[in-house]
Amino acid sequence: MILRHLRIPSVVGSIFAGIVLGTTVLGVIPSESDNPEFYNMAHQLARIGLCALLFRVGLETRFKEFLSVWPAATSVAILGMVLPFIFGSTLAVLWGWPLQSALFLGAALTATSIAVTVSVLSEMGVQKSRESILIIGAAILDDVLGLILLSTLVAFISPETTATGEVIITIIQVVTILASGIYLGPHVIHIVTKLAGIRERRGVLLTMAFCYLLLMAYATETMGLDMIIGAYSAGLAFSHHSERKEIEEDLKPVIELLTPLFFVLLGASIDISGLNFFSETGRTLWAFSALLFVAAVVGKLLSPIFVREGEINKFTVASGMLPRGEVGFIFAQIGLTAGIFAPRDFSSIVLVLIATTILGPILLKTSWRKKPSV
Repeated sequence: MILRHLRIPSVVGSIFAGIVLGTTVLGVIPSESDNPEFYNMAHQLARIGLCALLFRVGLETRFKEFLSVWPAATSVAILGMVLPFIFGSTLAVLWGWPLQSALFLGAALTATSIAVTVSVLSEMGVQKSRESILIIGAAILDDVLGLILLSTLVAFISPETTATGEVIITIIQVVTILASGIYLGPHVIHIVTKLAGIRERRGVLLTMAFCYLLLMAYATETMGLDMIIGAYSAGLAFSHHSERKEIEEDLKPVIELLTPLFFVLLGASIDISGLNFFSETGRTLWAFSALLFVAAVVGKLLSPIFVREGEINKFTVASGMLPRGEVGFIFAQIGLTAGIFAPRDFSSIVLVLIATTILGPILLKTSWRKKPSV
């Protein structure tokens, strides 16, 4: 209620709640190392809620409009990846970072969290606007391009892998997943529904939809991609179903119960113990983080500059691309695990990822027009 009164998206509140409840503040939520069973269970439940949210987004997508914004979405996604990568990598090199570390830092800044942005759009009830469709399309492409970039960088530090092969495989996998949702999925669902005779049985239809959602999410994850892409594809498959609205309504309790858990766990995973402003090392870290934050924000805010559609609010689209969220943390964690980032450098990256994840939803909500385009 307080957040709504202040016009702050609930996602931000959930992340802050996670930080406070996490191990570095109150310690109410245990870390993965302290209680792996609890962490894994909660994380899986949260991912199910997130997949249900992306399924609903796919369910609400109007395919003709989806196709109409893809050229603009491609432009936003490419600039939204290239500019933060260049800005972040250049800043790190000028600050004295090794080239390999600087490149991984730039890669971490390319990410866009579909989960954070979609949650805010859903909260505002504007998922069907052209801005929303453009943001979601660009965010999906941005994640795909980010995965390709990450695969390339990992291949360069792993002699047993081939960068070109990883890129080609990733592209084929993503195209296959999305194409199955757009073209193959509706036919499969129609055949199964007709053979099983469940058109008039709402509960059974919801079960079938949820099973298909989990199947696509699992298939995507086994390919090494983010499972939410598969969930979105599953939603696209049901977007033309005659009982689409009933499925959407029945999914609401799952989304409202489990999706906030994801953002609470995201906040709880953030370690802020090393961000001590009163030490010389801490002040240096904060100074670099401030410059990196500017680079991260400017890179995303410039991403819609080539969008020429007069009905589109460019600043709103740019705001939707700002949050790095869980995707950025995954990129940064890979760099830390591989020994590319020192723990202190990792703290700078985490600080920037937190700031963009919080700033994005706030700007997105405050910049939205009173009468968004539909």
